[in-house]
Amino acid sequence: MKKSAFFAAMVLAMAMGSSAASAGAISNACMKTDRKAANRALCGCIQQVADQSLSRSDQRRAAKFFKDPHSAQEIRQSSNRSDEAFWLRYKAFGERLARSAGAKPPELSATPPERPNAAARRAEPLRRAQSV
Repeated sequence: MKKSAFFAAMVLAMAMGSSAASAGAISNACMKTDRKAANRALCGCIQQVADQSLSRSDQRRAAKFFKDPHSAQEIRQSSNRSDEAFWLRYKAFGERLARSAGAKPPELSATPPERPNAAARRAEPLRRAQSV
């Protein structure tokens, strides 16, 4: 009797632990957002791709983008080598996610738009002045 109760408790603990472990940092951050498209299936799909593409450390870092999207912009523009390396991994994750899901839902995208190159930024004020 004691053995079966112990075994049942172990199975229950393992089941609870595996569901918590499968959630992951990105899935948790995704579910905590107030975006309409966030649901368990979508956030779980994003987490699955993250598990295949990013280390746990990278996932924790990327999960912060859901709460503070501007931090993604800061990292993307950083000249710090570790930030640049992370951004390349994060960008590859985004591309892999887009391929696996067909397309990233814009309301869940934590990736800021690509910034224009330097020549385009310099030409923008001139273009605006000419159009007035």
